[in-house]
Amino acid sequence: MVIMGKISSFEGSKIRVVFPERNNIVSPPLPSVINQPLVELMIGDTVVVGFTGAEIRDGVVLGKVNDR
Repeated sequence: MVIMGKISSFEGSKIRVVFPERNNIVSPPLPSVINQPLVELMIGDTVVVGFTGAEIRDGVVLGKVNDR
């Protein structure tokens, strides 16, 4: 499953994401696969999160959506 959300905060190298269309649930700190230094992530950016299981903690931030 893939869901779009917005970056809520950063915790070290991990990212918390809020999912407005899922009752504003906030993820635990998730790893990301974004490895390009040119991709600057900021709080409020829209990101795509992929899930490998049924739990929100099973997510990985896959990339930023250019919505600006």
